[in-house]
Amino acid sequence: MQAAFVYPAAARALEFRGRTRVAFKLLDAAPIGARVLLGSGMNLVDKAALQAVQNAVYPSTPADQKSLELSFEVWVEFRQ
Repeated sequence: MQAAFVYPAAARALEFRGRTRVAFKLLDAAPIGARVLLGSGMNLVDKAALQAVQNAVYPSTPADQKSLELSFEVWVEFRQ
């Protein structure tokens, strides 16, 4: 997930550091319903955290879990 995060240029210019807590579900290795649970204090990086969840590459779903919605919560870290 962190590998998919793109640090917004404006946040980098301000030397912003922090983290955002994101909740989402995976359905057959595709993220759905991503939302911010705990914001970083900067809307721009919270949106980037949501985008990271959407852009991340997830492992294939095991055959016995196909069509199941699996719930996750992750921290997306912002540091230079």
